[in-house]
Amino acid sequence: MKTRLMILLVAACFVVWMGCEPPPKDGLNLTFTVDMSAVELADADTVGMRGSMAPLSWTETYVLDGPDENGYYSVTIPFKDEDYGKRLQYKYIVNDSIWDNDRYGMNGNRVATICCNEQLLPIDEWDVLHEFEFEVFKESFSWEILSSWIYALAKAKERGLTMEETAQEIVDFWNWESDPNVTPEDFMIMDELYQAKSSVGYFEMIENTPDKVVYIKNKDWEKLLYMWDPSGEAYGVSASDMTDMYRKMMEIYAEQNGFSSIWEDLDDHKVRITILKE
Repeated sequence: MKTRLMILLVAACFVVWMGCEPPPKDGLNLTFTVDMSAVELADADTVGMRGSMAPLSWTETYVLDGPDENGYYSVTIPFKDEDYGKRLQYKYIVNDSIWDNDRYGMNGNRVATICCNEQLLPIDEWDVLHEFEFEVFKESFSWEILSSWIYALAKAKERGLTMEETAQEIVDFWNWESDPNVTPEDFMIMDELYQAKSSVGYFEMIENTPDKVVYIKNKDWEKLLYMWDPSGEAYGVSASDMTDMYRKMMEIYAEQNGFSSIWEDLDDHKVRITILKE
């Protein structure tokens, strides 16, 4: 059930990257820096990184330069123009054997979205993974979801679909069936998690009972779109279009599970949502 709700809340994420900057023309150079000041290293130790896209790989180490006076190691790695908009997973490694964030396994991979000719990434800290603070959870997550919404709505408009038809088609496509075990709280929890991962997220619980939940959250898609374009519109899709789609999808799925959904728009791109068990 929670998986289906997450799919609902990301609004049919088709993983289409439109990006917020024009595609580069002269190659992509990403500079990585890791703070190793808290790690005991011998003079002969090497600090490197491995990753999911060439010239990085998971089998060969790309060695970093350092340390500098702060204990930082860094390297600038060139990527191809066609890598624009792709998500790179990477990890640091010492002596080809000791992995950064090894206790997390693949969940400890760091992620960067390639977007610029000269891209200086935030300084990483060895063996420290700040969930919801990294670009993977905030900036990249937020912008990719936004561009996916824009893509879905723009295509629906090209086909002449109404907002009701668009929302129903997405619900039907993902086969979001009713679940006798779902509760109003499930809707609220998924929205809370979604807001935690958004770079402009906000969440406030007002009421939580077995038959009713009330909470306030950001319409972060609106805030992001106005950050992207002051007009609040991109590719023929407006902030109000995205809000209408989200509201109608929630109404459809709530009704399927025997709930009613009440939507109250507030100032500063916030919304008060009530889910009632009928």
